[in-house]
Amino acid sequence: MDNTDSVEQLLALLTEQVAQLDLFDQLLEREYSALQQHRSNDIYAIASEKGLLAEQLDQTERAQQQKVTSLATTYGVTPQLSSLAIVLASNPLGNKLTALESSLLALIKQCRQKNQLNGTIINAQQLLTEKTLAILHGQTATERAKLTYGRKGKAENITSHHTLAKA
Repeated sequence: MDNTDSVEQLLALLTEQVAQLDLFDQLLEREYSALQQHRSNDIYAIASEKGLLAEQLDQTERAQQQKVTSLATTYGVTPQLSSLAIVLASNPLGNKLTALESSLLALIKQCRQKNQLNGTIINAQQLLTEKTLAILHGQTATERAKLTYGRKGKAENITSHHTLAKA
């Protein structure tokens, strides 16, 4: 197998990653919409889809890293896409490599920002739900202020650990 075949295989992996990240971006958009409209069933389904797609992205990333390492060793450069793009700059495949790398980096940044925004919304909704439940359970504002997080990451009343408070 010559280097052109290896570079083409790398380009195929990068193209696959771009497609997967596009799907992930679309899932994040759907998740944002579901969060805004409080559609819990959709949120759970999307979370499941995100998990599966994240696994696929991880597999593609590992294959891509192996190919990059192999090609970098062949060309005697550091195992990074940017290093390979420089070495292949005079080759038409090098231009494609650079373009795909730019697309990947932009999509990764975009997905990270959307995922952080969705996480912030989820945390805010969870806090609101916890406060609402506390009110429904008859806790006063003072009692809610005594809440802390326990070992399992759930809100607990500080006095709930003391046997005197339970008596």
